[in-house]
Amino acid sequence: MEVELISRSGEWLDVLWTAARTCKSEDSPQKLYGRSIEETWNDDDRLKKHIALIVSLVKAGHLSILEHATMTFAVSGVSRSLLAQYSRHRVGVSLSVQSQRYVKMNARDMVLPPSIESNDSAHCAWKLAIGEIEKAYNALVALGVKKEDARFILPNAMKTNFVTTLNLRSLHDLFVKRVCVRGAQWEIKEMVNRFVEIVEQVEPWTEAIFEPLRTAKVEFSPF
Repeated sequence: MEVELISRSGEWLDVLWTAARTCKSEDSPQKLYGRSIEETWNDDDRLKKHIALIVSLVKAGHLSILEHATMTFAVSGVSRSLLAQYSRHRVGVSLSVQSQRYVKMNARDMVLPPSIESNDSAHCAWKLAIGEIEKAYNALVALGVKKEDARFILPNAMKTNFVTTLNLRSLHDLFVKRVCVRGAQWEIKEMVNRFVEIVEQVEPWTEAIFEPLRTAKVEFSPF
């Protein structure tokens, strides 16, 4: 699995603070934003107040301001099984996925679950099955079957690539449902963890949003 942040919207902290303050200020958002970009980064105390305001709103459940911060990740080498899970998160999440209709698949290029890899007997059964799938897929394509029809024989383990854009609120929701919930599957958990680790590197203040979730007990089941 490879995950890379390839784009993000402008100064998150300034934008989120402006959105938060606009809700309860007589000043225009233009004036608030101007004040933020002129003064915030030169004043540590003011910067801390900006962070404190945003974090307090998140803790209180007022998450809508987070929607104004967006990011785009390039993801490769993940399974179609992960894609099926991730695509269920439709609110605030955009996807552009490698097409099995137009791209010829390497039927051996699959994600191998650790639980199978660590079990010699299971791994042997896996390799036998994959070998047969590869033969059948290549035979169908060679017989003139369109790739879009030949792909029907391919399993959820097939690797795929995609570009995804989401906002900070969507990432917060993903982290709760795919990392914090007991029983979340290992692959999507790893991907979302990488999303958050990258975000915390480029926007260190966001650790104050995600760190409390790491120790929280989330009771509902992932879907």
